[in-house]
Amino acid sequence: MFLSIRFYLLALLLFPTLCLGAQPIRMASYPALSPDGTSLVFSWRGDIWKSSHNGGEAQRLTTHPARDFAPRFTPDGKSICFGSTRAGSYQVFMMPAKGGTARQITHHSEGSFLQDIAPDGKSVLVNGLRDVPGRKPYRFFQINLEERKPEQLVFHADGENGRYAPGGKSIIFTREGTQTYRKGYRGTQASQVWIWNPKAKQPFRQALKHAQGCRTPLFHPDGKGFFYTRGGDNGFNLHFHDLSKGQDLAITHFEDDSVMQPSIANDGSAIVFRHLFDLYHLTLGSDPSTPGELKKLDIWHEEDLDLKDHQDRVIKNTRDISFSPSGLETTFTAEGDIWAMDTILRKPKRLTDTPGYERDLWFSHDGTSIYYLYDDGLQTEIRQLKKSNPRQYWWEAEACTHEVIVPAEHKPTSITPDPKGNQIAYTTYPGTLWLSQPDGTQPVRLLESWDQPMVQWSPDGKWLTYALRDDNFNPDIYILKADGQSTPVNVSSHPDIDFSPVWSPNGRRLAFVGKHHDREFDIFYVELYQEDDIEDSDSKTREKARKAMQKDPAYKETQEEGTKEIVKKAIKTLTKPENKPKPTKKSYDLNDIFERVHRLPLKGITPSKLIWSHDSKHIIYQQQNGKSLYSIEAKAKARPVKLGDATGTPIRVDSKGKLYWLSDGVPATFYQKKNTKFSFNIYTSRDRTAWKRMVFRSAWNTMRDKFYDPSMNGRNWQQIREKYEDMAAMAPNSMIMDRIVNMMLGELNASHMGFRSISWPKPWKLEKQWKEETVHLGVRFDPQHSDRGWKIKEVIPRSPADHDKSRLEPGDVILSIGGEVVMPDCPITAHLNLRPTEPVQLKVINAKGESRSVKIQPISYAKARELSQKARLSATAKKVQQLSGGKLGYIHVARMMWDEFEQFQQHLYQQGVGKQGLIIDVRNNGGGFTTDHLLTALCQPNHAFTIPRNGGIGYPQDRTVYTTWNKPIIVLCNQNSYSNAEIFAHAIRNLNRGKIIGVETAGGVISTGSVKVLDAGTMRLPFRGWFSSFNGKDMEMNGAQPHITLWNKPGDMSRGLDIQLEKAVQILLKESKDHQTLPAPSYRSEW
Repeated sequence: MFLSIRFYLLALLLFPTLCLGAQPIRMASYPALSPDGTSLVFSWRGDIWKSSHNGGEAQRLTTHPARDFAPRFTPDGKSICFGSTRAGSYQVFMMPAKGGTARQITHHSEGSFLQDIAPDGKSVLVNGLRDVPGRKPYRFFQINLEERKPEQLVFHADGENGRYAPGGKSIIFTREGTQTYRKGYRGTQASQVWIWNPKAKQPFRQALKHAQGCRTPLFHPDGKGFFYTRGGDNGFNLHFHDLSKGQDLAITHFEDDSVMQPSIANDGSAIVFRHLFDLYHLTLGSDPSTPGELKKLDIWHEEDLDLKDHQDRVIKNTRDISFSPSGLETTFTAEGDIWAMDTILRKPKRLTDTPGYERDLWFSHDGTSIYYLYDDGLQTEIRQLKKSNPRQYWWEAEACTHEVIVPAEHKPTSITPDPKGNQIAYTTYPGTLWLSQPDGTQPVRLLESWDQPMVQWSPDGKWLTYALRDDNFNPDIYILKADGQSTPVNVSSHPDIDFSPVWSPNGRRLAFVGKHHDREFDIFYVELYQEDDIEDSDSKTREKARKAMQKDPAYKETQEEGTKEIVKKAIKTLTKPENKPKPTKKSYDLNDIFERVHRLPLKGITPSKLIWSHDSKHIIYQQQNGKSLYSIEAKAKARPVKLGDATGTPIRVDSKGKLYWLSDGVPATFYQKKNTKFSFNIYTSRDRTAWKRMVFRSAWNTMRDKFYDPSMNGRNWQQIREKYEDMAAMAPNSMIMDRIVNMMLGELNASHMGFRSISWPKPWKLEKQWKEETVHLGVRFDPQHSDRGWKIKEVIPRSPADHDKSRLEPGDVILSIGGEVVMPDCPITAHLNLRPTEPVQLKVINAKGESRSVKIQPISYAKARELSQKARLSATAKKVQQLSGGKLGYIHVARMMWDEFEQFQQHLYQQGVGKQGLIIDVRNNGGGFTTDHLLTALCQPNHAFTIPRNGGIGYPQDRTVYTTWNKPIIVLCNQNSYSNAEIFAHAIRNLNRGKIIGVETAGGVISTGSVKVLDAGTMRLPFRGWFSSFNGKDMEMNGAQPHITLWNKPGDMSRGLDIQLEKAVQILLKESKDHQTLPAPSYRSEW
């Protein structure tokens, strides 16, 4: 399928040498040269392609629907190895250099990522996860290319980007590293270059370390030095490092953007790499320091790739609807446009057809117009849509016109018309609330905030309610008279979370969700008139007492006389109606209104999406992530009642109690326990180029408006959009789209960034009745064993092999699995690629020669890593006990999350009782939110102590907020302590609570959230900066500095060597001796 003319013209503008009928190849990945440097292979659109080293037309070598990537020529140039997902996981395959049938080389379901091919062509170097625990515990393995043999572990240390040295005896690789497309990072997490030489006295040698990172090293064929990419403020450039002289020379001098994925020909004649969107070829001479011509490659193809410019789509749901006043018509958005539909015929009618996206729809009070927000990806405006023929129904409207009522220069963000049609409320960036006439004239500013208030009108259209966060991110509920003069009144006035306020239909009550008690969310309501609150608390009890007294015979006659008198008065009223004017409705009683807030406890259920019943007596709600609808009466001791198994987004409730809402993505009504859905099908066509452009713009402007630094880290954000937008519009699949958006995000040089699409086209999956997985028996084997079977070297604690019924011991030899004989040179994948739930029958012989049968239930490799981590931490705690003579305890905090904090509380007791000091380890901790909880436990004021009769000194644990620790501590951190773990390390140092030992933390501290980008994907959004209260510095790019800096070397931790921990024990033992103890108790009888 040929590209549309518009798409082709766009490609021609970006690629002026494009031949007629050809299509450009840009954003290709993993380029690699043939051994003689004459041919080039690369991956693009999930396939392997081949062209001349000078570019030109490329031929597709693979056409499998799975993803093929990272090709490498074998040293003889006759074959190509590459990575692929054709087996259901990342594996290495091999095919002829001209293309053809591919043979699978690796089989471990945890995956194997191709790194390099050995100089002798007999094996490949791969990288993968196995059963070793850690943050990024990738290991290098050698895999035989000629026979299916066991994979050989190269060395027991983390590493990436591995390449063989000439001769294949050494390996150059990197450790650490931050986001691929991030520009300008400077810190301890920057990647480093290491060389492993097994014959050297010290096998691991740090070849290069630079504050802004050293990536992708490549040995020169003479072995005297290596090429690599070195970071700078605006990206990475290619450098050469001379090992003998220790000199470093810049090879490329790009002022902006990074050299990525360099690859060198085996004969050293050239290097290829990608810079920005294109591949480049760099000619090399005999002297690596004097390169030759640098050429950007124009590469194209003429294959039929079915790159349709339009995609036919069937839309069956929406996320944005509004019902007409009668409820007989509905309007909603689909594919970015506005549609209308009745509730009987249900044939949607398109009302708009624009290049932008419409959202936030509202019917006017009389149903004659529709308010909405129009977004073209760069800016928004509020519009009002009207039928050209007012007599037509919306779902029959032949034409519509729109009028802009709030223009783009005001940056509108939301709109809410009042129910009477007199005014509209709308917000503008960043959080200003306005009132205006229905046509947008006479705007009046009501309030200004950094936060966006989500507004709801009172039924009479005279008041507004909204939730709004303060600078401490505490949201409260407010009401505000819509007169442009009044001051907002805080209804909830609580230091914890309150949100989602809703008015009752009679306008006398307000309900919202809040978290006022422990960690539970409940429904709260408030009586806006004090008389209703008094009646609620007293009159109902009085009425109950009166009903009880009616059974007393002594008052029977009085009651009958009273009834007669009531009847007389009623008749008199009917015959002589009073003409007295109705009393003027008084204003709400707002003084100390927060004292009239009532709680409806829901016992651990988190309510959401509140709406009042039509009689203003009950609150209808849903359980967060639940599947049912509930109601609870707004009165004391009320109990929830289940209304039905349905959920949705409420719009309104009519006078009969019918709920209008969006349920399962379609307009619907819920009435008398029945949910009636108004389903629809819309057949439309998506302009792919326009849609991709819109997705990119939406990501760009979301960051423009909400990134925590208003200066965008000093970058010209407009120019950055222009730099990437056209290429994003040309992206052939979601993976390349992701790369382009992430390149844009990388310009901000910030942590906590990333964009990921919902995959398109739909990714291929291996069709099998069950998934084959490499299972784990809970043991590790001895690689040196060459006799029959597999000899067990160690058993992972708490694994199936550590259970009584399936116990295996070090020294045992497994002779057969499932009746098949096990040979020592056979890979584990030949026998243990099984169904994960299938038990395995083993024949085992022990060291005494005694054989037995063992039936064992295998575990996954992920579970093996988890158990191995627990065993490692247990061994570390024992080591601290041993080194300190039992005087110190050890606690590891894996994440700053609530589960880990609860574990911390338990460990504080288990590891702290009777100890003089504690080592708290936040190395490799990826962050979370619990720093202040940890500090509360570690920094409690020590103001008193207690002694029970015949007891010792202590403090009642039920009086403390958490289990506390007031004795000395030391905190271990490293380059991978991140985010909230860094905030913790900063706090411990700045508060002088203890010493920090290890490595400066990563310098990645921003509060982040996740936002949807249209219907295309999700993006992480750093919205809040963190600054030290001691010097005011941004913690981003400003890691916590240790008192003592020590780096653990590659392989140390695997060998049980931890110099950071050992130093911590040494320092803490000394400090715990000097710790000031409590004074001796002095009873008053002794004064």
